[in-house]
This record gives sequence, C-alpha cells and structure tokens, in this order.
Amino acid sequence: MFPFEFLSDDLDICIDSHDFSLKTMLKDNQDERQMLASAWKRFKLAISSLEGFSDKLAAELVASFQDDPELWDWIIDDHYSREVVANIRGMVNRFLKLSQVPAGIIPSSEVTIYLREATRCYAYGFSQASIALARAALEAGLNEYLRRKVKAGVALKLMEKIKAAERFKLIDRSCAALAEDVSKAAGMVLHQKPASDSLAFDTLSRTRGVLLALYEN
Repeated sequence: MFPFEFLSDDLDICIDSHDFSLKTMLKDNQDERQMLASAWKRFKLAISSLEGFSDKLAAELVASFQDDPELWDWIIDDHYSREVVANIRGMVNRFLKLSQVPAGIIPSSEVTIYLREATRCYAYGFSQASIALARAALEAGLNEYLRRKVKAGVALKLMEKIKAAERFKLIDRSCAALAEDVSKAAGMVLHQKPASDSLAFDTLSRTRGVLLALYEN
C-alpha cells in the first residue's frame, strides 16, 4: 500500500486549519464576522471583474482595494490559493485520462506548444480554450505534414487541408473523420455555445490521434 497521503489532502487540511483559527479569533465578535463575510463578497466581485467585464461598482471596488497594495495582494493570494487547491483533484482525474503521443518524427515547436497548451487547458478545466488550441495544434500539424509530403496546402482552409490530405492518401478516412470532428467542435465553441468537459476530452483525444498518424513515421 502506498504510504503517503495526497498532498492535495494536506493542503485542504491546511486551509481548514487556517479558517478554523480565523473563526476562533472572531467567535465572540459577531459584528466582525458579519463584516468579514460581507467583505468576502466584495472581494470576489472585484476579482471576477478583472477576469472579464466589469460594471461601475466593480471598478470602484477594485480601485478602493488597490489603494492598499498589501491588502490587495493578500486578497488575490487567498482567492487563487483556495481555487487552485479546490481544483487539484479534478485536474489530476482529467490528466489521468490522457495517453501518450509517441512521435517517430519530432514535430515543430509550434505544433508541440499548441498541443501542450491544449492539454494543460484541458487538465485545468478550461474546455473552450483546450478545444481552440487543439484545433490550432491540428492545423499546424497538417500544415507541416502537407509541406513535408506534397509541398503545398498551407493556404487552404482547415477542412480543405483535411480533404486534400485524404485525397493524396496521406491520411485514411478514419483519420480524416477525427480531424473533421476537431474542426466542427472548434467551430461550435467559437460560434455557438460553451463546451463541456467531455467534448474537450474527446476533441483533445481526436487531435492527438490525428497527430499520432501524422508524426509516427
């Protein structure tokens, strides 16, 4: 039996201990407890406003917190520490579903970076970003493959590149179908609706399958 606890469990215990100490310190002061609870709502609003769109209230909150740089730094550190620790097990579970993509021919840095970032976005739970980057990895791989095999095709649209690769018998129908599914998933994410975790995994797996076929020899 493996003798060690998960580090993520120890981090959860650390946060629980931190919160217990704070509650103990404030247990006899109801006014301060209510004030802290109200402050946390404002903290979350301020932080979320910097990750996306913000209204006038959020902008005023951010400005007020930034007047005290040490407090603002503490707020951000506390927020993201809790978020990352809470997400660790989900990240681990998503990562454990992945398989390797062994390459007989080493891809360019462009293909490698896109695939790595698509994979990390999936592991971190950023489904839309993972699908968009998976598409970028697929297209970069096809560009490189077509240049290597037929010295052409880069100026084509992605679906045209897939069909060209199949027409030249560089990939078979099953591989072309995987590539088409990746392109369709990316189009759906960019133009219709947010993606699910399962769609991100399927898209990443299909991308890896196509790249494996392109770079295996």
